[in-house]
Amino acid sequence: MVSKLDLLQEIKKVRNIIFDMDGTLINTSLITVQACQEAAEEFCIPIPEAEKITGLIGWGNSDFFPKLYPEIDTDLLERYAKSVLEKEHKYVEELKEKLLFPGVMELLSTLKLKGYNLNIASTGSVDHVNLALRNSNIYSYFDNIKCNQPEKIKMVEEIIKYGPKGGYIIVGDKCKDYEAGNANNIISVAAAYGFGSREEIEKFDLELSEPLDLLKYLE
Repeated sequence: MVSKLDLLQEIKKVRNIIFDMDGTLINTSLITVQACQEAAEEFCIPIPEAEKITGLIGWGNSDFFPKLYPEIDTDLLERYAKSVLEKEHKYVEELKEKLLFPGVMELLSTLKLKGYNLNIASTGSVDHVNLALRNSNIYSYFDNIKCNQPEKIKMVEEIIKYGPKGGYIIVGDKCKDYEAGNANNIISVAAAYGFGSREEIEKFDLELSEPLDLLKYLE
């Protein structure tokens, strides 16, 4: 087992960073909670608690909606999902940079100035990822964006295989981010301010209380 001291020494050699998006860079709860609750009211179905919604953020749409409403028939769920996605689109365009967790813009701009290779690995759809990144004005910081795949392990593997040589880390807030790091033998860093449970966060190698904490590990 690698000691924390060894991890802290190893991470300083890293020049390539893979970020999860929802719950790590983008505070998706600002759009998803409101969209899900408003759409539920429209369709006269039980309004889900905010905590239940945020706990599911990070799952792709094909998993998110059935987990949110496992008892609802497919036709109604599809219409509900369409309404939610339309509302999310509107809120993303309204909020713009306010979608970002505090410190994210400063973190990304600092990393880019220091010459780090920055990547996105998200299970979100192409439309969702591009919309969120462009409206929050951080799209241009990334050298490679992988999304719309159910398996994050595979996305991370492809980023490492075809990206620059050198050490990589993954920063995320859910167990699938830790698992992707572990499967690809890279350091996993938990965005503890995101939507992961305490149980999930504790599986990561290192932990961030806020985005800018990453600079303390790297420098």
